[in-house]
Amino acid sequence: TPTPVIEASARLIAMCACYAQLTKLLAVRQNSLARHIEQYLACHLSDKDLNIHTVCRRFGISRGTLYTVSQTAFGMGLSVYIRHLRLNRAMELLAQGERITTVAEQVGFADPAYMSKLIKQKTGQTPKKMQKRLISEK
Repeated sequence: TPTPVIEASARLIAMCACYAQLTKLLAVRQNSLARHIEQYLACHLSDKDLNIHTVCRRFGISRGTLYTVSQTAFGMGLSVYIRHLRLNRAMELLAQGERITTVAEQVGFADPAYMSKLIKQKTGQTPKKMQKRLISEK
């Protein structure tokens, strides 16, 4: 009789609908978590101890969850994203004429030489040369 087939099909359709709903709910939660993480990073960028462990503790999530959220939302792992944010902020501050050591401290780089190395890798110029160029362009 067709009744068992119809009942099985109805259960299968209901399970698919539940799966779709749960998947959408998880995506919404991940987006919300990513926004909260982004806000947290913006507020704590100058903290030298800002890292994966502090973010996991702050949000009560595992490293795996953090990595998945970071990859999905930012397109990179969290450590790389933090370095990216710090570097961009450092270049903004240097363009305003701030001293290299002051900038390194303000953006959470423990070592100004390391920050300088990263800036040179990214721009092809030392921070001083980049700073002079940016200031003269204003």
